[in-house]
Amino acid sequence: MGILLAYPPFWTVVDGRCSDGLLKTTLRRSTNHPLRVSFAPESHSSVWPLVCHHIHRWETARVLCHNDALALLETSTAPILETLDLTSTVVDWTPVVDLFQGSAARLSQLRLRCVGLKRWDADFLSGIRTLDLIDLETSLRQILDCLRTCTALEQLSLDQVSFTEDDSEFTNKAIPPIQLSSLHSIMIRGTKSDVAAIIIHSVDIPNCMDWTFGCDGRTGSPLVAALVERMSPAFEVQPSETLEVEIGDDSVWISREDKPILIVHNELCSRPLAARWAKAALGAVVDGIPVKLVFRCARMNMGYSQISSLLRIAGDVTELAVVGVKTGDGLNTLLGILAESHTYMSPTGLNMTWTCPRLRRFTIFHSCTSPRGLCRMVEARTPITSELSHSTFKVERPVLINEFKVHCGTCMNTQQWKRIKRILGPDAICDWIRDEEGSANDSSDELAGGGEVD
Repeated sequence: MGILLAYPPFWTVVDGRCSDGLLKTTLRRSTNHPLRVSFAPESHSSVWPLVCHHIHRWETARVLCHNDALALLETSTAPILETLDLTSTVVDWTPVVDLFQGSAARLSQLRLRCVGLKRWDADFLSGIRTLDLIDLETSLRQILDCLRTCTALEQLSLDQVSFTEDDSEFTNKAIPPIQLSSLHSIMIRGTKSDVAAIIIHSVDIPNCMDWTFGCDGRTGSPLVAALVERMSPAFEVQPSETLEVEIGDDSVWISREDKPILIVHNELCSRPLAARWAKAALGAVVDGIPVKLVFRCARMNMGYSQISSLLRIAGDVTELAVVGVKTGDGLNTLLGILAESHTYMSPTGLNMTWTCPRLRRFTIFHSCTSPRGLCRMVEARTPITSELSHSTFKVERPVLINEFKVHCGTCMNTQQWKRIKRILGPDAICDWIRDEEGSANDSSDELAGGGEVD
């Protein structure tokens, strides 16, 4: 035990839960080894100056302190500091500090809560890879100066950051683009949509794919417009590739060949607004690209116009899946839209087509819907040639669904399933997997609002 106590690396954790005496012993016995600091100066006011005297040895630091204690963080450089989590206990205003005399060459992770910087263009910011700014007041100009300095930034979080000046001066003003080629994740929460849009407009972030917003995300808002402009280059998809768009209750995931290229979260969705983000994203997709569309949401409370416009914008939907929908009329509305035919005029005359004419795969997994609606949708998309032979219509028959899967959740009976298989034909892959509850209700359709189809 004596050998261990005399071993300097054993004393490299400066923990504010310890007594003053033990803290002094830790600083002394650690000699010149790097320190990991977790400290609240208000609990050890007499030891705090001594801890700050060793700032040059700090490797990681998590500090909670009042305004007076912040001043000691300006007294020395931090040449080996890699991670800093700094929180101020001041509640009425945001104190500012000139951290480490502007010198912390190895600092890569910085988290500031309720405290700002005197110099938002300090040299040490050029090496920051992760930046979290929380509950502080600053100016939009200072934030843009900070981003311009953080050339190595990979993750950015602006949480409840308020801006002091009127942002209108930036609205119609050309701002030199801020190059952040390494940034792949951005979160803006508790900020006005207009301000968030200015930030997005001001940065060049070609590789950013993970977006989280806790502000206004309505269609047509400046934020959505700015986001669509920034993410358009991500949709340079080759015709041989497939784009997958997954819509959740409050998020949209877009992948290319199973590789995510865009993730949008809207944390203030009181109802599923994710479809609006999906429409904005799909508007940037090149026509002719096969699209796999997935609804993965517990609440599918989307109306007819919202779903139909989403499917229209999505273009060449070749695969459609519905996963985990428990409430809402959106799924039954979706089935009705897929069953609809449309007529339109062309130079050759009156034509007829169906929604998503290239749809080949359809899957429902653990979702509640009407078996009758499923039968109608399948039947409507299989036109009978004899009924159209005398018509002047030019019929653009949809591609027949060749893979149809229902995995639990529907109260379909055996007769209904046989009818669907008969409509799709012997070459189609049909898969009906029932759970114990579903198998117990094979002969009943009351829960889904349907009856026997045959």
